[in-house]
Amino acid sequence: IFFDMSRLRRGQYANPWRLIRIMTRFVFFSPLLGVVVGAVGVYWMARVSTHRHSKAGSLVQLCVTLIAAYLGFFLSDNTKIGQASGILTTVAAGLVMAYRVWPVVISKEAMENVWGALEHILNTLIFGLVGVQMSRGKLSHNVNYRELWWCLVLYVSIFVIRGVVTFVSAPILNRLGPHKLHSKECTFLTLGGLRGAVSLSLAIFVKQQRSNTLRTWPDDDDHDAERTLFLVGGVTFLTLLINAPICYPILKKFKLIASVNSEKKPIVECARKRIAEAAERAYVDTCVKLGHAAVDITGHIRNLQQVQRLDPTDPARAEAVLGYSIKEVEELLRKTEVPDLEKVEALRESFLSIVNARYWHMIDNGELPKTALATITLLRSIDAAKDDLKVELHDFQILKTTIDEAKGSGGMMVRYLDACNRVTPTWFTLTSELYYKLSFESYEVAYYVLRAYAIAHGQAQRVFVETTFGIDNTPYRSEELTVLLESAQLVKLAQRELDDISPNLKNIVKSKIVAESVLEAQRSELYKLQESGALEEADADAITRELDEDFKRVVQARKAQANAIATFAVVQDRLVKVPRSLFKDVEAADVDTENAEWVPSGLDDTEGGVSPAMSHSSSRA
Repeated sequence: IFFDMSRLRRGQYANPWRLIRIMTRFVFFSPLLGVVVGAVGVYWMARVSTHRHSKAGSLVQLCVTLIAAYLGFFLSDNTKIGQASGILTTVAAGLVMAYRVWPVVISKEAMENVWGALEHILNTLIFGLVGVQMSRGKLSHNVNYRELWWCLVLYVSIFVIRGVVTFVSAPILNRLGPHKLHSKECTFLTLGGLRGAVSLSLAIFVKQQRSNTLRTWPDDDDHDAERTLFLVGGVTFLTLLINAPICYPILKKFKLIASVNSEKKPIVECARKRIAEAAERAYVDTCVKLGHAAVDITGHIRNLQQVQRLDPTDPARAEAVLGYSIKEVEELLRKTEVPDLEKVEALRESFLSIVNARYWHMIDNGELPKTALATITLLRSIDAAKDDLKVELHDFQILKTTIDEAKGSGGMMVRYLDACNRVTPTWFTLTSELYYKLSFESYEVAYYVLRAYAIAHGQAQRVFVETTFGIDNTPYRSEELTVLLESAQLVKLAQRELDDISPNLKNIVKSKIVAESVLEAQRSELYKLQESGALEEADADAITRELDEDFKRVVQARKAQANAIATFAVVQDRLVKVPRSLFKDVEAADVDTENAEWVPSGLDDTEGGVSPAMSHSSSRA
């Protein structure tokens, strides 16, 4: 209506009767065309829904929604085709598809995320375009400082008018339904009216129609168009600056959201209980699996503060590499014929895909940190190994560079800090602490890589055999046995490297693995509750914030632990030649797993035999 009234004012419609015909076309033709476009889109998406196993199915459905939206608008709004309202056509098509299409959508999450991203991007473009136009108008002679005053007047007037309409309409609205509008709700309705993309789009339209699109500042001298865009943009800016931040405090002040929270409080408490139980299960299972009681993390995760002490020495559930031994595979291989090399290449690719899936499983369970260098290195090693399948499995050789840097002289920064240690005075310990901290973190990376590699390959061997020969069958073909032998030999190399790492360092990393597993288990349980409909996103916000706080405390504790170990190493030996000596010092210390403190062996802290610096670093660790 706004657009066509503007066209009528500019004389594009010869007389009011033509406008009536256009409005009639808007009322009947535009929705009908939208229904047709929406129906075609529903039919198309229903046909594609049978391809749930393919990524192309979800992609096609996303494209259908985009086509239905923009093609419908184009057909209706084009002056030579529809001569109707593209907006009404798009709305009608959207209503039809929203009513019928959701049961056949392959990936609801992808659909919501893509359209949410498009909405955010296009809104941002509109706001950015208006900001550029406002700055040009402010610099031109069409907009001066008086417009700032009128912008404030317009802002206040809009909300005064909105308040009058709201309070005057409240008695009438109270008679139309069971819900009654009170003064607090009317106040919030008045102050909560934000301006956004619609008003800005209309202002851009006015600017485009009143000013020739070929003109730009400073040649554009249309005073009204510049003022309109500046005032609408200014009011929108003020509503975002003033009204948006005060909406939530007003809701809390008027207690307009308290009733909702109180009604759902039992549900939220039950959800908290389920999440706490999931955390305790993950803690116990991971500790038993690793054979390590990670009591040092219980003080940083609130759902573990009441957990009972456990003995993680159950041999039946302890972590082990479940793959085949080299001797076992070699004996089976002697009974077979010469393998077909082409089949071996195909089987290598399949085996590496299984290993890659095991890595992702460990990432989802929290056994591999999602943002760690070790995780990225492991995933990249699979891609690099798949590039050359003619040679034996060599993903461990690809990882060996990272492992050697971690267990050797480290990277360039570590070597630089080592050189600084040799020339700086003894009292200057900053470079030494950084040196030890980086070396410690490098050894962490090595342990993560070696442990994940050995476990993933061992599990992949079992999955590979079960997939090829069945659960109860023994591998008997030479091609499969060749791949298994290559993997078993690499696992043995990884185990050798793993045995060289300090047991105390392993315990530190195991505690981190337990913490990651517990946090990930809580997030997964919260996600399941939301997916089941028991919790809405707004109800889960408080629990999400608590989980984020636990994550921050765990990260801070890790940093403090690394700093304490670095300080401990500097106190023990100021001039260190190689990073390995750090872990010799660490190995010389006993770890009290019950109290989670570092107790240097040979020093009696009960008799005052520990220096203040050493005692401080031990307690922090």
